[in-house]
Amino acid sequence: MKTYSWFFTALMVLMVLAGGCGKQGSADPAKVFDGADATLKGYWEKAQVAVKANDYAGAITLLFTLRNQPNLTPKQYEAVQIAFSDMYTKTIQAANGGDANAKKALDMTAQLRGR
Repeated sequence: MKTYSWFFTALMVLMVLAGGCGKQGSADPAKVFDGADATLKGYWEKAQVAVKANDYAGAITLLFTLRNQPNLTPKQYEAVQIAFSDMYTKTIQAANGGDANAKKALDMTAQLRGR
């Protein structure tokens, strides 16, 4: 499980770095959804609640769903990608620490990705 976890953590970090999501020019994630339509804003707000509650499966599902919305702006997509990567890393760390809910969330994430 640890090899699997580290591989996907490294993969997520590389994806974020390859996407050019450095701090320079990045929008404040708390504000990029201020002017968004109700659906996008709702997904984002629910995902933030799930992240704060350590609801691994809920946060990952919401962020995955939001990331696949066709009407995201580039800055919104960037904010979602960073939040997804951060939550995924947090989930891996919790699973490696023995958290059963985090392990279930990782299994669910693999299913979401079609693996």
